[in-house]
Amino acid sequence: MSRRGAAPCPEAMPIARGTRGGFGLPFFISPWFPASLGPCPSLDSPTTAQYYAAMRSALDSSKLQLLLRELGLRARSPGKIYLTGGASALLEGWRDSTVDVDLKLEPEPGGIFQAIAELKNRLDVNIELASPDQFLPSLADWDAHSRFVTRHGKVEFYHYDFRAQALAKLARAHERDLLDVSAMIDRQLVSAEEIKSAFEEIRPQLIRFPGLDAEVFEKRVFDFLRKQG
Repeated sequence: MSRRGAAPCPEAMPIARGTRGGFGLPFFISPWFPASLGPCPSLDSPTTAQYYAAMRSALDSSKLQLLLRELGLRARSPGKIYLTGGASALLEGWRDSTVDVDLKLEPEPGGIFQAIAELKNRLDVNIELASPDQFLPSLADWDAHSRFVTRHGKVEFYHYDFRAQALAKLARAHERDLLDVSAMIDRQLVSAEEIKSAFEEIRPQLIRFPGLDAEVFEKRVFDFLRKQG
């Protein structure tokens, strides 16, 4: 189902056979682009960047760390928050800013939605509930492979499994996504062999994601890995 006033953007998810709606992930940009903005631009074009930043300002590492601290201090019960996409890139140092903070809550800390509602306005940031397992099969031990970041109050913060983050980026394979995966490998956050093994693990489950062309996805993964040597 399309959004009112929006036109399908075939460039946004080039391996999709259908649409899954817009979830706000920086590495899986929505397949719907407002018709009022004209033809669908590329992900890296200024028009696209302006559109996704229009509602909120970009944030840097210090502002992201402030957000995490405030989320943790406002939570009423223990829980874990997993960071993905631009938030991971900021904290690990290969990006200077991002327009979205993508989170997975598991288990959900009490009061966290109230905290998100307050802080997104107070700090002027985009906060999305989004993670690779919304678009790809979940890895069996993703939580064990999620790297600890910090703890504030009753909440522990982690990077969502970098194997899954890398696969999500390779599924789309825009130039920036490929640079992100290379940055993960360069920083030893994930290895080429781990990415390959993770893909082999989820391969049998790709049939459960009919919007994803498994053959094109596989080619993108192995073409990237071959270039890594």
